[in-house]
Amino acid sequence: LQAALKETPYSNLISRNAEQVSERMSVFPFEIALDHFFYQQLLERAEKLHPADHKITKRFIGVEIDMQNINWLIRFKDFYNLSLEETLKYIIPQGYNIAMEKIEQAYNSPNITDILSELIRQKYGALSTFLTSQSSGSYARLILIERILEQIMLYEIRHVMAGYPFTIGIILAYFILKGNEIKKIMTILNAKLYNLSEERIKACL
Repeated sequence: LQAALKETPYSNLISRNAEQVSERMSVFPFEIALDHFFYQQLLERAEKLHPADHKITKRFIGVEIDMQNINWLIRFKDFYNLSLEETLKYIIPQGYNIAMEKIEQAYNSPNITDILSELIRQKYGALSTFLTSQSSGSYARLILIERILEQIMLYEIRHVMAGYPFTIGIILAYFILKGNEIKKIMTILNAKLYNLSEERIKACL
């Protein structure tokens, strides 16, 4: 694989993570490295934009990084039992609202979802009704959290679309909405492939 990607940026990613991949017998470290590389490239390209467009773009990217980190934090601790050291190593830097120390505090908290509750209370008060929802079981709670994270991004999209129309924000907003639409279609197709019931499919959307 490394030989096939020799002339691409991915060759270095493979070589840097080859030892971990071999030790774990899993491509998980490489997948994380790809995500880090993806967001690093986005942020670097955003630096070349006009100041107004740069501000909007960096906010969208930062919010998406926050969402990804919260999702990972819960999965890493509750499902994969990763240590704090490993978790912090995999967390993506340069989130918009959540600094690395907040991630560490959340990991050490008895209730790891407090980080999401605090974020909503401080930044997204309009979404506070979602905090009243109760879910029993780790997977049900994770689905609820993913829905709340999706609502946070939709909140950011509405904020941009209600503002000055002649910025890159409008294009990015529609791009994100289209991406969410494609994701839902893929979820439905995969669910149909595994013959899941209509109720289970709706629960995943």
